[in-house]
Amino acid sequence: SRVFQRLAEAEASVHQTSIDEVHFHEVGALDSIADVVASCAGIQHLKLEATYCSTLSLGNGNTRGAHGPIPVPVPAVLQIMKGVTAVQAGPAPFESTTPTGAALLAELVDVWGPMPPMTIDTIGMGAGTKDSTEVANVLRVVLGQPPLS
Repeated sequence: SRVFQRLAEAEASVHQTSIDEVHFHEVGALDSIADVVASCAGIQHLKLEATYCSTLSLGNGNTRGAHGPIPVPVPAVLQIMKGVTAVQAGPAPFESTTPTGAALLAELVDVWGPMPPMTIDTIGMGAGTKDSTEVANVLRVVLGQPPLS
């Protein structure tokens, strides 16, 4: 899929290697496969006309990788999000956007910016595993219909 291609290209660029030599140890291969397949299948099943994403916070600070400490936003996330105008570092003092999450959004979002006017049909939420007293580590998805003209 385009998501895995984008992820592989970013990892190859960061590690200065070819796509064929990329090892997905940093992204957790099985988790990433499940995330990508489920997200793409969900969007296809819902037959969405357009997807929107508000400003994306990438996180801040440092995280631990296979080769030691890595600054957040991690290099692969920055590479993946090149050209996206709705990103910011922080405010979370941890990695709030993973390379897999960034690749999914970079490939699946049609419009970056504030939530458009809509009649809300459904709201879904998912929580990350990092607990923070400073920021909500939550992904919220809102499905709706354009307002009647």
